[in-house]
Amino acid sequence: SGPVEDRAAAEDLLSRLPGTDVTEELAQAAMIAGADAPETRAFLLRALAARNAAGHISLFWGAAADPVLAVRLAALEGLGLLAESGEAKALARRLAQVTDESERAAAAKALGQVAERERDPEKRAAPVLEILPGTQGVLKIELITLLGKLGGGDALKEVRRAVSSPDEALQEAGLRAHGPVPRCDARCHLSCTMEVSTLIEHPGLALGEIAGFLGRRYGGD
Repeated sequence: SGPVEDRAAAEDLLSRLPGTDVTEELAQAAMIAGADAPETRAFLLRALAARNAAGHISLFWGAAADPVLAVRLAALEGLGLLAESGEAKALARRLAQVTDESERAAAAKALGQVAERERDPEKRAAPVLEILPGTQGVLKIELITLLGKLGGGDALKEVRRAVSSPDEALQEAGLRAHGPVPRCDARCHLSCTMEVSTLIEHPGLALGEIAGFLGRRYGGD
């Protein structure tokens, strides 16, 4: 087997070893792993996340600012699994600062995971809505996509605003994010018809996506 398979096997083993002592040893090793061993530190962070080491969440927050990308990605992966909903705002601010594409995707995924732990559906999107104003380009598209997944009235307003955007990429993101919306009744039929017309005219969407939108809007499965 190669190094990737060996590392995966080691991670699996460490995730299953019983006892808090093992977790503490791994956390201590992750803290002392030097700048000359970023792969080791990333490995230890993933092992800790797999062990549900929420008591060491500060270790993941510190590693999220590590100078090495591999360590930051492992830290974000762990934060997505372990952070509580109250920490979503800090993750959103972290996402707003990211410039690397892979790190942006990891931060967005982690933010979505953490925000979904909020029990109040109208509050889940609040951290994303807080950083949305003034954003543009790829980051704004990422945020609109997140809002579509998180749902809520204020999130839906921003998704619909994106659908009306003159920016084609942003419009497409809004259309793709338009899934979590209320099902239609007679009162919203005209609005639905207009939105479906926009969908059909949009070159970036497949027929399956249009059908999915119609199903969600009109109550199909």
